[in-house]
Amino acid sequence: MDIKITAKMLNDVGKKIIYNKNKLEEVVPDFQNYYVLKKAEDKWVYGLFMQEGNNQPYLKSDEQFLKESEASKYFFLKQLSRFYFNTIIKSFIQKHPALGIGRPQFDEESLLNSFKSAGIPKEILSKEKDNKMSVSIEEKGDKYIVVYYGNGGKEINSTYPIAKSQALFLAFRKGFLLHLYETRVKDLLRKNGLKDEITDKDINIFIT
Repeated sequence: MDIKITAKMLNDVGKKIIYNKNKLEEVVPDFQNYYVLKKAEDKWVYGLFMQEGNNQPYLKSDEQFLKESEASKYFFLKQLSRFYFNTIIKSFIQKHPALGIGRPQFDEESLLNSFKSAGIPKEILSKEKDNKMSVSIEEKGDKYIVVYYGNGGKEINSTYPIAKSQALFLAFRKGFLLHLYETRVKDLLRKNGLKDEITDKDINIFIT
């Protein structure tokens, strides 16, 4: 993956990106902060360009990479994740207020009903290590963690212990994004000849 194909794929799904040699920029309304990936000497720098209400705009660097391929992949996954959350997932939440997503009344039954309403297989929320990617909510004392299991049932990432209400919403978000990866992102990568470039750890970036 390189920055040119990254820009193409993101623009194809509606996430507007400006491509220049050695640089990608997120398109946002005037004077808002925006994400950038650019080459700086022998490395690639990803971060948020801070210009909103700032007389001296600057790039707040979040990540650095030695290879264009790794930098491009990271930019692609982070931007697509944010785009899908802000469009598809937020729209779903707004259209289904009765589910109480993110509110105090949002419980395990509400989470399952949310997935059912969104057409997300309930198996995506599972503790079973059945060789499929899944998200699991697990107890840790009086707190809970949200675990992402990759292909083969291998644990890839878990959160630190959080309140149950936070864990339920996080599981909703991660599970929804994992479903979008399976149903949309895989096809997008395949169409652009990149179906074998994404690992379980990369998917964790997308759902985090």
